[in-house]
Amino acid sequence: MVSHARVLTAEPANGRVGRSSHRMHPMARFAVAGWGTALPERRVTNHDLAQHLDTNDDWIRSRTGIRERRIGNTEESTAPLAVLAAKRALDASGISPAELDAVLVA
Repeated sequence: MVSHARVLTAEPANGRVGRSSHRMHPMARFAVAGWGTALPERRVTNHDLAQHLDTNDDWIRSRTGIRERRIGNTEESTAPLAVLAAKRALDASGISPAELDAVLVA
């Protein structure tokens, strides 16, 4: 489970930055102004799995490319991780929350 957030800025194609309407010109350009991620604290490695299963790190990595997984608890569900990732994206962008018109969560 990983949450990613990106802060997007919009600029009308004609270069004019005015807020007379919330509607953007159909040719508006968007750019990533900042991004952030958040992971649950609990980490389960392939070595951890090999303690309980008939497998090993090399077997798992050669077939899946996975080295570790993150497992969230009740406080680390998708929503709190997404909020933390969004805060980190805002910090990286230098944009205040009051300046945002929309938030995209994926």
